[in-house]
Amino acid sequence: MGFVGLWFLFFPVQRIFNSYLSTNFNFSKLIMSGLIVSTLQLLSILGLGLGVLYFFKLSRRVTNVELILLAFPLGLGLNGWLLFLLGFFGQLNIISSLFFMAVGLSGFVFLCPRPQLVFRQNLNSFSYLLFGLLSYIFVIDLIEAITPPGDGDTLAYHFAFPKMLVEQNGLVFLPRAIDGAVPLLIQITYVPLLLLGGEVALTGWMFLTGWALIFITFFVALRYLSINWCLILTTILASTPIIVGVSGSGQVETRMSVFVLGACLAAILAIRNDSPSFFIVVGLLAGFLAGSKYYGLFFVLAIGVTIFLSRSWIKNGFIYVVFVMVAGFQWYLWNWTNTGDPFFPILYEFLGLKNTEFWSYSHNLERQKFTKYELPVNANLLWYLFYPFRATIYGLPQFDSERLGLGLYPLLILPFAIYGAFLGRKKLVTSELSVFAIVSFTFYSLWFFSETSQRVRHLLPILPLILICFTSVSCRVICTKKEFRSVFYGIALIVFFQLGIQSVASIKSFRYLFSGESREEYLLRTVNWYEPVKWMNKNLSKSDHVLSEMRWYSYILKPRHYYGHSHYQAQVNLLPNKIDFPLFVDQLKTLKITHVISWPSLDPKRSSRPLNFYLKSLSERGCIIPLKKFSFKYKASRTFWFNKNPDLVNTVLYRINLSNCLTT
Repeated sequence: MGFVGLWFLFFPVQRIFNSYLSTNFNFSKLIMSGLIVSTLQLLSILGLGLGVLYFFKLSRRVTNVELILLAFPLGLGLNGWLLFLLGFFGQLNIISSLFFMAVGLSGFVFLCPRPQLVFRQNLNSFSYLLFGLLSYIFVIDLIEAITPPGDGDTLAYHFAFPKMLVEQNGLVFLPRAIDGAVPLLIQITYVPLLLLGGEVALTGWMFLTGWALIFITFFVALRYLSINWCLILTTILASTPIIVGVSGSGQVETRMSVFVLGACLAAILAIRNDSPSFFIVVGLLAGFLAGSKYYGLFFVLAIGVTIFLSRSWIKNGFIYVVFVMVAGFQWYLWNWTNTGDPFFPILYEFLGLKNTEFWSYSHNLERQKFTKYELPVNANLLWYLFYPFRATIYGLPQFDSERLGLGLYPLLILPFAIYGAFLGRKKLVTSELSVFAIVSFTFYSLWFFSETSQRVRHLLPILPLILICFTSVSCRVICTKKEFRSVFYGIALIVFFQLGIQSVASIKSFRYLFSGESREEYLLRTVNWYEPVKWMNKNLSKSDHVLSEMRWYSYILKPRHYYGHSHYQAQVNLLPNKIDFPLFVDQLKTLKITHVISWPSLDPKRSSRPLNFYLKSLSERGCIIPLKKFSFKYKASRTFWFNKNPDLVNTVLYRINLSNCLTT
């Protein structure tokens, strides 16, 4: 069995090696290959984090394991913070990326502590079984790491944004609500990977940071649980649907979870030592959360509540606030200088901002209507208590929990956790786990009652905290009372059920690996409406500028792409109730749009979408020239490649010609 496992680990690497051989292989290509670059980036980030901890003289006040657990999230956040400065000065290039990587690697070489023996308990056959299950998950994730990206959000902006920065060698303001003018600290860390290692480095980095979360969760849990319980917990976490669906993509929630775990561990150490230096680390990590996503601000408040557990909470609170602002201010200042709203476009009405080319009052009203779709349940006390159960057992479409659920383990273990908490209620207040509980409870409360999007993946950053708390407290009951031992059968069923789901989800990656598909063939099979992209990449130049409503085109299209969302951007007015043809033409000229592709439909000429209406008007005036018509079917699943609708839909690519046409 060991030889089989080694072969599965070796085969993906061998396939990459062979692909280099088939394309005029040379040694420099192998050195700069994606997986090597992403691994070097991991070590470099550890070096940066170690440098911060040594600078604040914390290296001798923690164990070697704690040093590594704090170094990675610190280094990851610092990397994004420094890259923002490079981008601001237009210096995002290969030379600067190599320089920062070299600095981080130097820190790792000179500051990395010697490894310690952390498994002080004897491993048994059950331990090796769990290690085997984790190895199986590791292999599946590794195979996914060499598969081209296909997730919609990843293609739309998580990978598209760093691609744009690479093309411009610096920061670019993207005036689009929700996914454009937002905190992007994590996405900017993808830039050096794309510069030095290409797409495989990006997907490899998703793999490594996803397993960094598993690694950190294991060693944090080891403070409170036996090694076998830690292995059970991490096996469940690694195979939970929300981790399987998000961790390997460009989504930021997995990376944010690393910040959350690091901040909670730092808070525990800070409260125990009442040390300002530790609270600096807590503030930095909380600030990095604020720089990663708007709802990271909820974590700033949630983690801040734990400061009241320290003796010198006034002084420590001041330190915390200062370093939160230092670490998290960049993207809010960037938005404010470009739009006048640091939380664009949330404060548009409150600040009384005027209409600009980026935003208008009409777009703000439509955005507010559109975002209500993301709130299928009312933000009241009943749904506050019931939401986790509904999202897990039978979620609504807006929860996106059918494929990205939290798993059944928290529900299974909840009754035992409640009973265990009751039995140990006198120790709960002074327990380190109270920090995890406070952060989880406060964040969930702020998130739910703030009426932001109710997608369940936003809870991923607190999932490891909840699993550690529930498992640690319930273990007191399950391990001491024989009548509760049968719960292990339920845990085993959940583990194998999740592994089965993960295995099915990996079919597309295994097919790509073993069939010898090219990247083009894989994307054609798994990405919706890829046929126009394939044609445009071959027949248009990089100087062309394509307007479309297909958001996932942003990364996979080689020519420049402008994503014309109907409600979240105003540079191309596509509001359904605000048809203005002269304005539309002026906006095409301003953005230097050279091509437009219609939204696929059974009959584009009869489509009610504003863009297709404008195209019809442009055609009648002789302002566009049809270049290519495409017909294809909608793919309902990237795994099973079946079609949701058997009917062919059609789209047409047009070339803009405004020189001799009537636009009034």
